[in-house]
Amino acid sequence: MERLAVGGWDALPPGVRLAGGHLHDVRRIVFSGVVLIAKRVACGPAWPGRVHRLEQGEEVARLAAAEGLSAVPAYLVDRSPVIEVPGGAVLLFPDIPGEPPQAQSKGPDTADCHWAGRTLAGLHRLPMPPACAAEGALWPVTPPDHWPALLAAAPDLAGEADLLALWSRRYTEAHPRLSSTVAVGHGDFAPRNVLVSGASRRIVDWEHAGPVEPSTEFAVVALDWSRTPDGQVDADAFAAVLDGYVAAAPGQERPSPVGLVGRAGRLMAWTRFNLAQAAEHGPHPFLERAQLALAELRLQLDNETTWTDWYRVPTRPGPNVLINQ
Repeated sequence: MERLAVGGWDALPPGVRLAGGHLHDVRRIVFSGVVLIAKRVACGPAWPGRVHRLEQGEEVARLAAAEGLSAVPAYLVDRSPVIEVPGGAVLLFPDIPGEPPQAQSKGPDTADCHWAGRTLAGLHRLPMPPACAAEGALWPVTPPDHWPALLAAAPDLAGEADLLALWSRRYTEAHPRLSSTVAVGHGDFAPRNVLVSGASRRIVDWEHAGPVEPSTEFAVVALDWSRTPDGQVDADAFAAVLDGYVAAAPGQERPSPVGLVGRAGRLMAWTRFNLAQAAEHGPHPFLERAQLALAELRLQLDNETTWTDWYRVPTRPGPNVLINQ
């Protein structure tokens, strides 16, 4: 580990680059005779608070694992999951076998969706770790009239200013209600961050874990898990996520459709981040990511009435899938 701390990422064996990770380098390596997953995370002045966020996310992962919620936390090295190296930080994980539950060519599986809902409810019931207590659960509001200047880095997207301004107004109106509830969450509980091997399901990538607004995270998760190969949303799969969530927490408040507006706030924050990165570092790959976020905002606007109605459908019993599988 001294070699890693001094030499940084290059001190590790090159290994095999793995798919996934919008912002990071993730590799399978053999280190001291052990197969590990190594993740390099950018840190430094451009990423204020990143090391703290990583430590916070891993604290949530360890808490979730202790509660049987299938988490895969990073190894502790000198009592910390984060190894600070020149230009960033490194986390080391066990090499967990498996693949994401949804193949690109297949539609969502309702058993997987029911499990996702049950697991999310379990996460939202976890006690708030002390390190997370001061963290906010929502993304900041961008004033509607700020979008034209922010879009200056992307002239081809200038026509989306009205869409962003509309969602900014909606998010501003919903913000007080969304701010009234906070829970522990994963922050990116999508199929790509679950590894399935036989009957086993394991959740990875906890770097965004911490305080969340539960209805917002439910909306994000339900729409991620119920996505079809053509980019639409399957009603039965969405219902399965909702059924799983309610079944696992019958005394817990049902997710509210206002979480859809919270999801729009998340998409706007991601759009703004990528526009800023494009202005500083050039268009690729940041403008493509901004375009995808804008497409999601448009899809949600076009389907919001339908999706809101899905929240009101009576819940149904789902398959008997253990939450800690």
